[in-house]
Amino acid sequence: MADERHVSHATRVLRRGRPGAFEATAALAHLLSLACRLAALALTALVVLSAVVTGAGRLTLVGYSGTVTSWLPDGLAGRFVFETPLGGVLRGDFALAALALFVTDWLLARLAHALRSRRG
Repeated sequence: MADERHVSHATRVLRRGRPGAFEATAALAHLLSLACRLAALALTALVVLSAVVTGAGRLTLVGYSGTVTSWLPDGLAGRFVFETPLGGVLRGDFALAALALFVTDWLLARLAHALRSRRG
C-alpha cells in the first residue's frame, strides 16, 4: 500500500476504469506518435526538396508548399523563408513545424511506453 501513495491521480482514475484503459490509451498515443512522425518526415522531405529542386519540378513543389502553408498557424506560415544558392528556398517555417512534430512524436512515444509498463 505504501507504493499507492506515489501513484498519480490519472493513474488511479485509469485503474478504476475499464481494465484495458492503459492499453487503449497507450495504443492511441502510439498511433498519434506515428502520425506525427510521418508528417514530420514529409515536411522534412519538402524542406530539402524546396531547397534543391529547380525547373519543372519546382512548379509541383509550389503547389504542395501552398497547401502545407495553409495548414500552418498564421504566426508561423511564411516566416524564415530564405533563398538558397541552388535556386530554391529554405522553408524555415516547415523546418520548425517538422521539429515540433518530431518532439511531439517523441513525447507521445514515451507516454505510450510508460502506459504499457504501468499496466494496472
